[in-house]
Amino acid sequence: MKSIIWNMTRLCPWTCKFCCVGAECISGLKKVNTEKDKDFKHNNELSFNEKINVIDQLKKGDFRIDFSGGDLLIDPLNLDVVLYASEKLGKENVGISVSGAFIDEEIVSKLEGKINDVEMTLDYVPFKPYKSRPIGYHEYTANAVSLLREKNISVGVQTVLTNDNISKEQIKELYDWLIKHNVNGWSLLRYFSSGRGEKFTNIMPSHIQYEKAVDYIKNLTKGGNVDVHFQYLLPNHSGYTLNCRAVKHSIGILPDGTVTACFWGLNEDMKAIDPKFVLGFVPDMNIYNILQNDKSQYWINSCNECEIFTYNKLEKNFG
Repeated sequence: MKSIIWNMTRLCPWTCKFCCVGAECISGLKKVNTEKDKDFKHNNELSFNEKINVIDQLKKGDFRIDFSGGDLLIDPLNLDVVLYASEKLGKENVGISVSGAFIDEEIVSKLEGKINDVEMTLDYVPFKPYKSRPIGYHEYTANAVSLLREKNISVGVQTVLTNDNISKEQIKELYDWLIKHNVNGWSLLRYFSSGRGEKFTNIMPSHIQYEKAVDYIKNLTKGGNVDVHFQYLLPNHSGYTLNCRAVKHSIGILPDGTVTACFWGLNEDMKAIDPKFVLGFVPDMNIYNILQNDKSQYWINSCNECEIFTYNKLEKNFG
């Protein structure tokens, strides 16, 4: 089964300085398209019906979709797309990644029993300063965690390890918080210099720092109730690899329908960093045909080493 990371919108209520997709901020935690106009399109984003057309191309059992953004819940119709995908593909094959800003009891009631999981980013414990995220970011996440777990919806937390949160004390404090709040899964990610992150590589830990952090987290979480997952590019765990996963395992869909080989390969304008990453465009092109074309075949047959973080680029941080 192939994974699709679908960034449904570029719009987001936050201005995270190293946003990996370069999201566009709508200030004041305001939603758009509150009248639920199915023809609504922000800039070049797909309309509701175009998104539904993409879902209709997919066959159950072929894909797992993680709907993301921006923050997809900023447009109420995006939730309808998610629920439609759940009916067509099965709830076990649908998840969402959101900031938590728009999660309330009404949203939770609509999600209950309809999706596999909700993922949010939590880089440090709420109500403590963390300079790489806006004030309030982690607090909204914490509130969303509580609302979702009350309804027994599976919650996964992603933590981007940077120089601002990689100490043993900070890691343990966050892990204790996850245990206390009954979080189901914890994904540890290395810092990617994609999106706006390209300008803040100074907070990227060294390879040795990552090694020590992974070793510490493995010991800390051994036998615990939280399902811990290390991103494949983090060292010192069984899944560590520099092998390219683009198209072989996953693809991305951008807000305008661009199908990308790698959802990390984005610039601060939320565009592919190189034309070779662009595989095609949905819904005008069928996604099955896109996956068979020459551009896709390059990634399947010819790309062996991760082209986002190649060995040579990682080597700069090995010391």
